[in-house]
Amino acid sequence: MAAHAAESADLLRRLGIERARVLAHSSGCVFALQLALDHPELVDHLATMLPDTRTTIVPGENHLLPLHDSAG
Repeated sequence: MAAHAAESADLLRRLGIERARVLAHSSGCVFALQLALDHPELVDHLATMLPDTRTTIVPGENHLLPLHDSAG
């Protein structure tokens, strides 16, 4: 996911977009959060709709962790 965020940050810079308003839905929310964490200078606003709650981002880490039901 960090690689996708880096590629998108590069695209924003190449297009001359200094700050973006990012709207994400479902599993795209994970990507949008990674973009905001890794490149906060590029994200002006972030809105998520129905985020995928099966994964989480660990700030300061470049990976996602699956969330598991402790019941099994």
